[in-house]
Amino acid sequence: MIPSTAIILAGGKGTRLQSVLQDLPKPLAPVGGRPFLAWQLDHLARQGVQKVVLSIGYKADAFTESIGYQWQGMAIHHVREERPLGTGGAIRWAWQAVDEPWAWVLNGDTYTDFSWPALWAFHVASRARCTLALKQMTRFDRYGTVQIDRHGQITGFAEKQAVEVGLINAGVYLVDREMLHLGPEKESFSFEKEVLEVQCAIGGLAGMPVSGHFLDIGIPEDFHLAQSAIPNWSSNTVVRENPVPDRSWTLFLDRDGVINERIPDDYVRQPEQFRWLPGVVDALQILRKQFGRVVVVTNQQGIGKKWMTVADLDRVHEQMRSDLAALGVQLDAIYYCPGLAVEKPVCRKPLPGMGLQALADFPEIRFDRSVLIGDSQSDVDFGVGLGMFTIRIGETDDRADWIVSSLPEAAMRLFPAG
Repeated sequence: MIPSTAIILAGGKGTRLQSVLQDLPKPLAPVGGRPFLAWQLDHLARQGVQKVVLSIGYKADAFTESIGYQWQGMAIHHVREERPLGTGGAIRWAWQAVDEPWAWVLNGDTYTDFSWPALWAFHVASRARCTLALKQMTRFDRYGTVQIDRHGQITGFAEKQAVEVGLINAGVYLVDREMLHLGPEKESFSFEKEVLEVQCAIGGLAGMPVSGHFLDIGIPEDFHLAQSAIPNWSSNTVVRENPVPDRSWTLFLDRDGVINERIPDDYVRQPEQFRWLPGVVDALQILRKQFGRVVVVTNQQGIGKKWMTVADLDRVHEQMRSDLAALGVQLDAIYYCPGLAVEKPVCRKPLPGMGLQALADFPEIRFDRSVLIGDSQSDVDFGVGLGMFTIRIGETDDRADWIVSSLPEAAMRLFPAG
């Protein structure tokens, strides 16, 4: 069951914001006429959190005055540091108010609004001891970066440097209580440096790129941006623009029901069973000219069921590639997940594994410059979870950005001039 307790690290003084804080703790900085922490708590309530543990230190009394002990049905527990404990010591000290084996941990100066159930599902599938929400950013030097492999396992942390495209720690963790015992035997320590970076060499850390908005109010420029941005994000008044893809964009395509005909209660197991859907080949010619990368992501649990072999699937895809090559259309990659749905492998949509494989093979991919076209809820959830523009074929879907009848219609809407 998804954890219902969140720890917010709210003990920071906010030295870099003293010119605008008026001697308030940073999490209580006024944003849009309310304490920044209030916006965070609103988001936690929407995620179904039932208990929030505030780890507080500097001007601790201000939190009880501003926030109190209840917030939108959530119980608020105030755990006070008598002296600075660092992020690791603060988590360990705050855990005295946690009754579950897992808890969410958030930085008290960062607004990150993504779907927590998606991160929990990835965390469970990864069998990790700690999972980090990661945010893909471009052209930055303010943050260190996080390296992950094609399965979402964290392989390293890099210091701050100029980066064109990279993943950063978004300030939300899923933490196993046992992680607290991995820290040093001292009162004050850094969770990031002395637990996560040490544990990285051992394994058991996972990271998932998440969609949604991200803003760290730690510097005056971003604090001023927060005044309008966070209220708009929280109220969902930001209108998502239709995409204008160019060669810097990536197209993610589901296969069965999008490219070829589905076989009811069966799988395409042999090349002769593969049937192109009407107009798809012409649509792929249009899409290939416009997108820089085109990849296929397809669940193929027929392999896990032993109805077919990897070699069978390879022959199907060889035929598909051959048909397209004859028309000058090349697919950059085909990713498939052979695992059974009941096993919930990381590679199976809606989990992000095939997107992570693509990112490992093509590090220049930006998920906010990607389009996903699929015909199922799991396809849409896969794209939404990674921050792609999503197009669903066939059925109404509240989460999809567009609904179309076919891949040719999607191509026409994306590129009306052809």
